[in-house]
Amino acid sequence: MQIHQVGDLVVAPESVVETESNGEGPRYAIASLLGQGSMCQTYAATEVATGQSVAIKVLSLLEATDWKTVELFEREAKVLKHLDHPNIPNYLNHFQIELEQDQRFYLVQELAEGYSFATLVEGVERKPWRANEKQARWIATQVLGTLTYLHGLTPPVIHRDIKPENLMLKPGGQVYLVDFNAMQAVYRNTKSYRCTFVGTLGYMPPEQFSGQACFASDLYSLGATLVYLLSGKSPADLPEEDLKIQFRGVTPGSAALLDWLDHLLEPMAEDRFATAEQALATLQGKAIPQAAAPPLQTFGEYVDPQLDEAGVWLADQKFDSAGIRGRLRLGWDGWLYGLDAPNRNMIEKWDG
Repeated sequence: MQIHQVGDLVVAPESVVETESNGEGPRYAIASLLGQGSMCQTYAATEVATGQSVAIKVLSLLEATDWKTVELFEREAKVLKHLDHPNIPNYLNHFQIELEQDQRFYLVQELAEGYSFATLVEGVERKPWRANEKQARWIATQVLGTLTYLHGLTPPVIHRDIKPENLMLKPGGQVYLVDFNAMQAVYRNTKSYRCTFVGTLGYMPPEQFSGQACFASDLYSLGATLVYLLSGKSPADLPEEDLKIQFRGVTPGSAALLDWLDHLLEPMAEDRFATAEQALATLQGKAIPQAAAPPLQTFGEYVDPQLDEAGVWLADQKFDSAGIRGRLRLGWDGWLYGLDAPNRNMIEKWDG
């Protein structure tokens, strides 16, 4: 069921934001539905007082499976509030509205106008598009710059769901990274967490099937995305050998580019580039910088719903700091959405 209709007015409570002259918080006029996941819906809207175009993500408590869903929504808002990068839509606001029979949670961001790369390749509203090598390198360079920023934060942020739907092409060729609901903020000495399957088949690395993620996990997802942009074929539909995607027969590109993608798509995280900086230096033919320290140096013993209180598996195999070598098992459910506002002039430029 669609939560809002075109023309609806969403009024933020005055208690959580700077109020307008009428004593209310900002008012947002719903313009269109951008995307819908299992529990969240995302709308294009206009902030009435300023005319700014925004994206509003809405969670209805009636649609939530449990309170953990709400907690994750609030966690996403908290992390986004502190991000500041030109290739990430700006956080603007988040609030909740209590109704007689529902409670709704809202996250407001800058609207990343343009096309998602999934829309481009699928040919929605226009002929299907494929990236050439120059474009693929440009996309990779921008995304790796964004990942360098995210992974360098304290605590680091791992996106965990890089895919064509979550990369937006803006006018002038700028590439935005969107949808941070699946992200993982890495905290030192975490003592409790849940292990949840997070990611998208075809784009998620093998370690995410068991709830693990590290810097190299995002690099794998970027590699799988670039294979799709170059070939037009979903990585999930390509054959595998020893868990490795066999993409060379269908993916155009120079030997150097394909070798680089091979390195990103290694099944074992330790066989990939250790950092986004290393991947970018190799792509640009520069000297590889020394690998940064792993996100966590010491962990103690983890407590997972699948473990007992001492951190022991049912099979009596203990996972400790030495056993997982800097990777985490923190995971949570995520929703998918795309921001597909059309910008035909930008696309025509990319056809050249």
